[in-house]
Amino acid sequence: MLQECLRVLNLSNASLRKATLRFTVLTMLLISSISGANAQYYFFQELEQLVDPTAIKHTINVNGAERVYWVHRPYGVNCQRQPTPLVILFHGGGGHASAIANKTHMSDVSDNNGFIAVYPQAKDSHWDDGRVVPNRPSGDDIAFVKALIARMEQEHYIDQKRIYVAGFSDGGWFAQRLTYEMHNTIAAAAMVASLQLTQTVTTYGPGHQPLPVVYMLGTNDPRMHWFGGPVHGGAVLSAGATINAWVKANGASPTPTVTQLPNTHPHDGCTVQLNYYSGAGGNDVAFYQITGGGHSWPGGTKSPASEGNTDEDLRGSHEIWQFFAAHPKRI
Repeated sequence: MLQECLRVLNLSNASLRKATLRFTVLTMLLISSISGANAQYYFFQELEQLVDPTAIKHTINVNGAERVYWVHRPYGVNCQRQPTPLVILFHGGGGHASAIANKTHMSDVSDNNGFIAVYPQAKDSHWDDGRVVPNRPSGDDIAFVKALIARMEQEHYIDQKRIYVAGFSDGGWFAQRLTYEMHNTIAAAAMVASLQLTQTVTTYGPGHQPLPVVYMLGTNDPRMHWFGGPVHGGAVLSAGATINAWVKANGASPTPTVTQLPNTHPHDGCTVQLNYYSGAGGNDVAFYQITGGGHSWPGGTKSPASEGNTDEDLRGSHEIWQFFAAHPKRI
């Protein structure tokens, strides 16, 4: 109901959409309070699943299972008539598509830059990232992503040179797996708060086909330890080893161009350094080292204190798109 109300309004400005959402929420809350406890219960259930006011929920059958995803189409862009980039963003373990959309503000970046943002939902809220976790069935997620892209290409004029994946935490592990499994489809990938799983290296080998990648990693991440080590159901490489593996795979210079970003928000406990490794054939590696940063999306909604600091100097989603935009698939 909330999504339908706001989609009919078709507002072009993100701030107006958000203001209208707040007004709609307050209005419906008033109605539900008058209608009784049952109406309030169902209202809040719907509100918790809301991705954003302009994202539309879709389902697709993948090998007999119904899978769910949300699509945000950029305002003012005819995605059926002009080639449109596609960004698929994977939520973290135990999360929901609504959470990653709200955390990252990727839909606002989509509106400002004319790409389609897709937010898939993992089965049981965990992706097939390469780990073997007891009592966690396979979600057949590789097939899901392939089917999702095929569906998007059927319904929109997708620029096949500009199909990108990004992920947070467990979603980042899955995005890294896709760089192996779907290398011929993906133009570039972004991983936030997500180091390289040792299981991925074991499964696919130490080598990797070149691909432009961007990493955003916090030195104080309580879940992805900077120096690597055990994680639930597996282990991760250190930040240094993760980046070095891509630098080598991409034939990049081992000496990066280093840029210290302005510390515009000193209260956030973080500073950011960009280490940019120029790769052969444009297969660059961009590594944002967030000193003091925790398990969070830089520039996004603030994470709980238990997850560490959330950097506010770096507009993570904006910078990811700028990297993607500069790295179309070389066919």
